[in-house]
Amino acid sequence: MTETAQIGVGWVHVHAPRPDSVVLRRVHCPTCERRRFFVVSHTPWYGINETCLWCGERFDDEGRAERPFERGWRKRSIESARRHYRRYRTLPETHSSTPGGA
Repeated sequence: MTETAQIGVGWVHVHAPRPDSVVLRRVHCPTCERRRFFVVSHTPWYGINETCLWCGERFDDEGRAERPFERGWRKRSIESARRHYRRYRTLPETHSSTPGGA
């Protein structure tokens, strides 16, 4: 997806590549310390992104992602992962991973 918007007198071009795979997996969550469902996606240039649908914790190629310092981030993270999965779930599965890179 590519977005272009005019801000003031200049133009801003934002490029967000489409993921090439988005799947739902049940694997061990290091935060919950049990098996949970994860939305797992792979995007070119950005790598693998995984979100636990129980606790909202995110993982990427380097391990656990940084947590935002704000109220309600877990709920927003879970809702965002659900929307992401619903939008892209028809893509073929081409990458596999486990949370935290383990």
